[in-house]
Amino acid sequence: MAGRVAFLGLFGIGNFGNEASLAVALRSLRSRMPSAESFCICMDPRRVAEAHQIDTVDMGLGELGDRPGAWRWVVRLAARARLLCVIKVIEAYKHMRGVSAVVIPGTGILDDYGLKPGGVPLDLLMWCGVARARRAKVIFVGIGAGPIVHPRILRRMRAVARLATYRSFRDNPSKQFVESLGIDVRDDPVVPDIVFALEPGEPGPAPTAEPRRLVVGIGIMKYRGWNSAPAQGERLYRKHVEDMAEIVRLILERGHSVRIVIGESSDASAVQDVLERVYSADSAYEQHCVAPPIAGFVDLLRELHACDVVIAARFHNVLCSLLLGKPAISIGYAVKNRELLTELGLSELAHDLETLNVPSVIEQFDDIVRRTAELQESIVPAVKSYRAQVDAHLNRVWEMIRE
Repeated sequence: MAGRVAFLGLFGIGNFGNEASLAVALRSLRSRMPSAESFCICMDPRRVAEAHQIDTVDMGLGELGDRPGAWRWVVRLAARARLLCVIKVIEAYKHMRGVSAVVIPGTGILDDYGLKPGGVPLDLLMWCGVARARRAKVIFVGIGAGPIVHPRILRRMRAVARLATYRSFRDNPSKQFVESLGIDVRDDPVVPDIVFALEPGEPGPAPTAEPRRLVVGIGIMKYRGWNSAPAQGERLYRKHVEDMAEIVRLILERGHSVRIVIGESSDASAVQDVLERVYSADSAYEQHCVAPPIAGFVDLLRELHACDVVIAARFHNVLCSLLLGKPAISIGYAVKNRELLTELGLSELAHDLETLNVPSVIEQFDDIVRRTAELQESIVPAVKSYRAQVDAHLNRVWEMIRE
């Protein structure tokens, strides 16, 4: 009989794709192994516990310093003596008692977007190492990997990948990246991103008999470059905001409506910057360009249901659009976006965020509007197949844990 299952990942940081990945894995586990105990090792325990109804542990064991009395002084002294890592390992080891498997469900867990050498890479290494010391399986399920730019992060993430007892990847570039680290991945399968098994939610209201405007979803991202270098980051941010504002204006000029969506809570400030530029061009645009509040992936799906076509930057904004059968143009910052569309035979819809050519996007958008029904005929059955593949793969993972 399987012991406890621990989920590990960057959950609770306000990234809707990450939360959707955890939700899919939890729903599958609870369906196939209803008696299994589980908990989640995450970035924000309170937020994750509330959102997913699961026991949680701080990935960095930040709660160590929150304990009362003498223990707090022990932690402070250990920090000064640079022995805090020893205490963290001991605490992690305690949490791993009775755990049969640590599962990393989806997400781009093996890249270094926005990361520093300390923190997350070290915490992942600690938890995976402690799990193996406890003889627990370490299972990576449909993960994304690469790129990793920083040398120290690369060394630590390589060690994390080596600690896996099982790995599967969400695309071929991820598998190839891990192989480039000197790791044998010949037996590691490639499966669709696990968010393709997400429950699609409720559709929007049925169209009225009156003619209506085409609704275009625009996904905005607070993008400041891969490594967030200050000078380059500011330049890239301004370009992205100006590009997206121009796209919105050109779509509105065509008589369509725009609904702006995000893929992470931190994107909200970028949305405001885009809206300021759009509304300053013509105040009449406010009537047909809105940015509804989006607090999570459920809200995101609701908004995407109301759209006919989507143009988005974040990977899971594009994926969720496809999940709902919506043609999507990707304005991506990593190879994962292009690979997602390439697998659907739609590689021409993938654009690079940093070198974006707005006229090309708009020309392509006009073509998509004319071919929406044709594109849906290829997207819908492919997504149905992806969902079945993910469900079957997760079932195999739970069987592996039972063994």
